[in-house]
Amino acid sequence: MAGAASLPERVDAYEAALLAEAMAAHQGDVRQAVAALGIPRKTFYDKLKRHGIAPQDYRGGREEGAAG
Repeated sequence: MAGAASLPERVDAYEAALLAEAMAAHQGDVRQAVAALGIPRKTFYDKLKRHGIAPQDYRGGREEGAAG
């Protein structure tokens, strides 16, 4: 399989996709995304940072902590 991504590259891409999917499904609500993924909040934030994913990009203009 010439040119195919290595296993670590594929795992990394899959992890990023799962994180983005969870953020989208929960409109950027970190508490809900963490619960859905079943990982510690610190680990979640570390992974978001590593993959360059920003929760606010999934909030649709909603501010964190806003009533509604």
